[in-house]
Amino acid sequence: MVMSNRKLTVAMTIMILIPFGLVGSFAIGIYSTDFGKELFAVAMSHEEPADVTESKSVSRDHFQLKYPGNWKIAEGDEHFDIDRYFSIDTPGFSYVLFDICRTDGSPQENVQNSLEYYSEFVQISDKTSFDTWGEYSGVGVQLVGKYVGEPCVVRIFCHTSDDLSFTVTEFFDRETQQHVQPGFDLVEATFKLRASLE
Repeated sequence: MVMSNRKLTVAMTIMILIPFGLVGSFAIGIYSTDFGKELFAVAMSHEEPADVTESKSVSRDHFQLKYPGNWKIAEGDEHFDIDRYFSIDTPGFSYVLFDICRTDGSPQENVQNSLEYYSEFVQISDKTSFDTWGEYSGVGVQLVGKYVGEPCVVRIFCHTSDDLSFTVTEFFDRETQQHVQPGFDLVEATFKLRASLE
């Protein structure tokens, strides 16, 4: 099951407070907390071009991949597990999320679960299907819509083998796609399953 990304929580907090005129007074007290500092940092952040020339890599027993040098693995997320569930975040609001597990259910079911989750906060205007991601075949859906009033795209893909499956989700702002797409392409081109989970 897809869990909430911390950046989404931050953005939703801001959008809830603004209509009530609470951002100013809220800022005074919360800025001293770690969450408050992150809230302001994310609110003021901007998307940067993906640094694919100085890439970083992850190599585990059952998978490997590369990602842009200026993207970060979100180790502070509550459900972080580098072997099973992790997000790679851009400097802005975009991210790619991996859920790797023993095969349980069909690709259609896994994608549908993710689709239902994202449908709760993305106003979907268009939905299309695709069936490959990198070297893997499976079930994929691309959502185009708006998140807190901003145009966004969500791409969800699931591949299953006899004993291992992965679901990957790409989330990005359409207006900054030219900055993040090379990074998503790098991740997609270099992700390889290697062995089963123990």
